[in-house]
Amino acid sequence: AVLTAYVMALLRYHNVFVPHRSNEVQLEDLHREVERLQQEIRDEKHVSKKGEPSADSPDKKTAKESELSDRDVPRLQNELDQLQAEFEEIAVQKFKVGQERKSALEVLKHGEKALELLENLKAEWR
Repeated sequence: AVLTAYVMALLRYHNVFVPHRSNEVQLEDLHREVERLQQEIRDEKHVSKKGEPSADSPDKKTAKESELSDRDVPRLQNELDQLQAEFEEIAVQKFKVGQERKSALEVLKHGEKALELLENLKAEWR
């Protein structure tokens, strides 16, 4: 029974950790996308206030960025809001999976202790 509990805890840990890792990767990707969109919006506001971007700006403008206009700001803001909502949802999901992972680790730890105790008892009986 203890060995079964150990195997079940091990499977549960694996089932929790694998999605947790993929969620972490997705969260990092979304975070980078949010930062990129925020930078685009800041650049758009900067361009709309000054007319043309300064030549000494640290980041070089790509052809796509130079084609953006004031009409694109609401679209970019909407896209940013959607990504931010998705980012927050993934962050909550990551927290929940992390909690499940901690729980599975505890069960696994107790299963290993029980298995070790049974092995010691088996050795004593011989």
